[in-house]
Amino acid sequence: MSQTSTGTSRLNIYLQAHGRLTALSWLESCSGPAHERMWTCVCKINGVPRGEGTAPQKHAAKNIAADIAWAYLVGASTSSSGTS
Repeated sequence: MSQTSTGTSRLNIYLQAHGRLTALSWLESCSGPAHERMWTCVCKINGVPRGEGTAPQKHAAKNIAADIAWAYLVGASTSSSGTS
């Protein structure tokens, strides 16, 4: 496997390794005119939003959300470190 796996791949591998793949769900929406679509994807774990991404391509928005959710799950999120 490549060390540069996408966010969704990395999240799926993590959840599968921990027997939690069925806990994953997505909310996907797009807005804007057809030539300037913006996708927003929300990654949910056990129904709780754990990551959100917005990008011009759906897969890119999904990868952003998956990266945020993965960081939360492995405790790598710096947003909860208490630093301002």
